[in-house]
Amino acid sequence: MYIYILEFIFLFFISALNSFKYKNTLWVVLIVFLVLFFLAAFRGGYIDRDYFSYYNKFQEFPTIGNYFEKSYKYYEPSFYFIPLLCKYLTDNYYVQLSFATFAFLGVALKLNAITYSNSFFLSILVYISHWFILHEMTQIRAGVATGFILFSIRYIYKKDLVKFLLTICFACFFHYSALLFVFAYFLSGKSIHKFLYGFLLVVCLFFALLKIDFLNFLNSLITIPKLQEYQMLMKVGMYDEINIFNVAFLLNYFITAIILLTINTIYKYNPYAFILIKLNVIGISIYIMFSAVPVLSMRVSELFLVTQIALFPCIIYSFSKKVYGYLLIILYSIAIFYINTFHNFLLQDYQTWF
Repeated sequence: MYIYILEFIFLFFISALNSFKYKNTLWVVLIVFLVLFFLAAFRGGYIDRDYFSYYNKFQEFPTIGNYFEKSYKYYEPSFYFIPLLCKYLTDNYYVQLSFATFAFLGVALKLNAITYSNSFFLSILVYISHWFILHEMTQIRAGVATGFILFSIRYIYKKDLVKFLLTICFACFFHYSALLFVFAYFLSGKSIHKFLYGFLLVVCLFFALLKIDFLNFLNSLITIPKLQEYQMLMKVGMYDEINIFNVAFLLNYFITAIILLTINTIYKYNPYAFILIKLNVIGISIYIMFSAVPVLSMRVSELFLVTQIALFPCIIYSFSKKVYGYLLIILYSIAIFYINTFHNFLLQDYQTWF
């Protein structure tokens, strides 16, 4: 596990250099990218929970006709076309090259999205403490899909529908759930109804405290086959229940509340602030409302909560002294990194495939 600690410490200090007013710190971004890319691209089996699932799928290699007749309903196009392309390039290592392709896209898109942030340093900490571990090292399809989702935020702000839909199509190429993000286009980037989003946060909290099963209520109004499937899998023990009020959630909720209260001030320094906070509040709400089916709750909420990479660093403008905001996000990142690595054990001891 030491390599993950060393990675965190090294990137902590390297990314901090970007906070200084050097003429050119592009080399810092390049170093961060290379470290994260190589960790994700060259990892071997037994490190994460999804590795062999992807490995087997990449090796299946259906014919094009078979894929479009049956497989496309269950597997996104990336499952087929990326290994197919890689096999043309190298017959012996096409599976490993497929993993490297996902890693390259996931890391590159996430780093590009940091352009929305007010602090490269803090965004990197938020990214490597949670989202890099969850996505680029585990859920690689979701990693690329959420990268495209983050990229699309600029088109929500500019109200460029064509480019927004095109970006979401790219996201769906990797994960069909990205289609749920389409409605985000209608969010305004110029104003916010603080009371409405604050009310949404409070109401969802009451849902959690009173243990109201929102999904059963929803299912009584409209039949949702996929929801019923998840509920059946829950009953037979395929998925465990989640404790909504875990430390990570409480920290996310607390930071989101502070940012929402001071969002008008933050907007003066970040034009994307209104969109980012809206998406984050929606993500938290989905996490709570769908918590009766954890796999659905987490997968859908992640599409929106990934905005934390750019949003949380904005908290430096919530305080009269920025140092308090810096300190809060640094402590938050250390805590989340510890929880993911040494409590939830999302990753095992690092090894390479070669």
